Formats: sequence, C-alpha cells, structure tokens
Amino acid sequence: MNSTLPPDFSSRLTNPELNGFKIGPYRVLELIGRGGMAIVYKAYQPSTDRLVALKVLLDYFNQNSIAVQRFQQEARVIARLEHPNIVQVYDSGQDGGIIYLVMRYMRAGTVQDVIARGPLSLRDASSLVTEIAAALDYAHSLNIIHRDVKPNNILVDIHGHAHLSDFGLAKVLGGAVELTKTSTSMGTPAYMAPEQTMGLPVTSQTDIYGLGVILYEMLTGERPFSAETPMAEAMMHIRGTLRLPRHINATISEAAEAVILRAMAKDPANRYRTATEMAKALAEALESESKSQPPTPSYLKAAAAEIAMTKGPEEVTLDIRSEMIRQDRAVRRKKLLAMVPWIAVTFLLIGLAASTMFAINLNQKSASAAGQTATAVTLLLNQLNSIQTAVAEGQSGLEPTLQYLQTRLAAEPVTGTAVATTTPGSSGTTGATSTSRNSGPSATPPVPTTTAVASKTTPPPVDTPPRLPLPTEVPELLPTLPIQLP
Repeated sequence: MNSTLPPDFSSRLTNPELNGFKIGPYRVLELIGRGGMAIVYKAYQPSTDRLVALKVLLDYFNQNSIAVQRFQQEARVIARLEHPNIVQVYDSGQDGGIIYLVMRYMRAGTVQDVIARGPLSLRDASSLVTEIAAALDYAHSLNIIHRDVKPNNILVDIHGHAHLSDFGLAKVLGGAVELTKTSTSMGTPAYMAPEQTMGLPVTSQTDIYGLGVILYEMLTGERPFSAETPMAEAMMHIRGTLRLPRHINATISEAAEAVILRAMAKDPANRYRTATEMAKALAEALESESKSQPPTPSYLKAAAAEIAMTKGPEEVTLDIRSEMIRQDRAVRRKKLLAMVPWIAVTFLLIGLAASTMFAINLNQKSASAAGQTATAVTLLLNQLNSIQTAVAEGQSGLEPTLQYLQTRLAAEPVTGTAVATTTPGSSGTTGATSTSRNSGPSATPPVPTTTAVASKTTPPPVDTPPRLPLPTEVPELLPTLPIQLP
C-alpha cells in the first residue's frame, strides 16, 4: 500500500479519495466528523489491530502558531486525564506538516444527536449530567478548565454513557504558556458564560455555566437564547433575560428549574461550587419528582443504541478488512496508472540510447573500413609505381602486370580526380621519348611515361593522358575511392 501522502494532501483533507492513505502509522478509513479547527477520521492502527479516531488539524490552522500550540496542548492535557467519562487519547504526532491526535474510537453519537430526537426526561437528563459533572470535576481537580462544554463535545455510547471530549480550548490554570490574549474570548457563543464572552478570567464555574445551558436544552429541546448572529447570542448571555424553562416545557418541575437557574447565574459566585454539587441537586429534584408522580420511563439507552448503530462498529470486522484490501488494490492501481507516463518515457530514452549506440558503432565500422581501403589503395599504388619504374628502366615481362593494375584503377571511379595510365610508347605532357626514323629490330624501345594527375580546376588537354596518383596524393582520394584488391 502507498504510505506516501499526496502533495496536495492538506488541501484535500475532506476528500473521500484519501481513504486508504496513511497519516503517520494510521490508515485512514473514512471521514466521521468535522469541527471548527479539525476534522476526525476513523482509522486503523496496524500495530494494535484496532480502530481509532484520528483528529487532524485543518491546513488553515497549520499556518497559525497559536492554533498549533492549542492543538498540541490538547494532546498534552488529555494525556494527563484518565477518567471513564473522558475520551482517552492514545497518541499524537506530525506527518509531512499534518498534525494529528489519536483517540479512542467509539461507536457513539453525541448529546446533540440525542436532543435532536426531542426533550429528555428528567431521569435521562440527570443520568447524563451526573457523568459529565464527574468528568468536569476530575479535570478541575487538575486545574484544567474545558471552556467549550457543549452537546457536540459530549459523546454518548451505545449503552447511554456520556464521554467528554475536545479539550482543544482547555485552559491550564497556572500554566507556563498562555494561548489567548487579554480580552479575547474562546468557546462556542451559544454556551459561553458571561465572563468568558467578556474576556475575564475563567474558573470551574465557567464550565458549570455551560453544563447548565446543556441541561436547559436537554429538558426544553431549545437553547436559552436565540439571535441572528453568534455574537448577538453571546451578548444575550451577558444582558439578556433568561426564558424560564417551565414556560417552554410545563412538565419540568420547579426543583429542576431551580437547578438550571442557579447553574446559569450571570455572576460566577452565585453558581454551584462544583459540577458534582449541581448533579446532586438535580438528582434530588428527580427523587422529589418521583415521590409526587409515577416514575418517568427512560428512553436514553434505546435512543443511544439506535444512534450508535448508525455509526461504524468499534471492532475490526471482516467487512472492514475486505474494504482495506479493496483500498489497497485501488491505491496500487492509481499508483500504476500514475507510473505509465514515466514508463513510456523510460522506454523512449532506452530506444534513443540504443539508436545512438547503433549509429556510433556504424560510424566506427565505416571509419575502420575506410582505413582498410586506404591501406589497400596505398599498397596498390606503391606496386603500380614500382612496376612503372621497372618498365621505364627497361625490364621486360611486366607489361601484363602493369596492364592489370592500370585496368583495376581505371575500373574504380574516383570522384573529383581523373586517373589514367600511359602505355609504353605513348607520349605524355612531360615529353615523349625520341626514336630513330629508321625503326627496326635494333631500335631502342620507347620508354614508358609516368602517370599524370589532371588539375581539378584546369582540365588536361585531350591528347595528354594523365598519370597515376602518387602515394602522397592518396589521402585526398580515399574518401571517394572504394577499391577492393583482387
């Protein structure tokens, strides 16, 4: 499988085609969620053969050093937290500029998914608040303020248990690094406490306010304030008058309403001291309600199970393994298709190299053949010159050999140079041998003349036969004199 991220990976983080690629040692299976700063994938961890939730910081925030520090702080913060109602973090790291956080994968929906089905009973709301409060108090005991308590940040597993997640905006009281500027608010406006919106110091009561807003929404099915813009909604938490929960849902008891009003007090000093104290007050309201009327049936587990079943299983099933095999094949196919142009270019280069080598070898053979021809012609001319000299000196019996050599030279075309030989008794341009007028048996035989080479620019007279080229003139003739020895 290809473990290399594509060059434009950061800009394609939500593209389904990334399924099958790896981020660090984790293999992306599918996209399961997206937030303001990060997206979450279901991924496979080969070393442990388990599924994990892979949270990846969006590329836009990768360029923001503060956002990167917040993301890295979340990893450090949650790594310190070991609680059954807090989503466990396994690992964190960076791969090619991609910053990621690895958490437990849960087959679960969120509190928001549960609320979307309608208002909860006081019994179900109390069950969730009790578990959320336990997680918050545990974090507060370590001087960690969540600062973004909202329904989407609370998972509800298949058994109806709550799990607090997303500590990306958490503040560590007394920490060495301050990741927010003075008078800067962080959080979700619809669930932010007034002091948080105004940029004042946050405390554990800030998270209790957010839990009060969640309780309000669970029992009424609506948020306490609504406005056209998030900022306007946040300002209503500071100055707006809260709609009484019982005006929206008349089945809410006065005791339960009192818990909501105290948790959402605009002054932090008027809120519950701890989240657990708030949960106990709500449990007392539930107990009081049970005494005055029949117990309300619980639908939380059934709703949570239905929602969870719409999510993928927590175990690595046969279907998941088959899907990974299919993804492997798809990635290999894409890799091979991407290599086709390079393979074609490689074969083309090999062909060009082979053609070049063939041409070089052919030129070398031609040069070698030309050299052999030059040697042969030189030897032939030397023999011819020796025989002409011998004939001129009066040696007899050489005429057949001379005639043969002259015939061979005359049969070979020599471009640009006229080559001819004289026979004994012929006259040449250097003068003819004088003979006696009374020729007879005692007459001196005529001396053969030497060969002559006609000038390339001035043609020789018609009646003057040219001489054979001398050996020193052979190099000029070699390129155009293909002669083969008998």
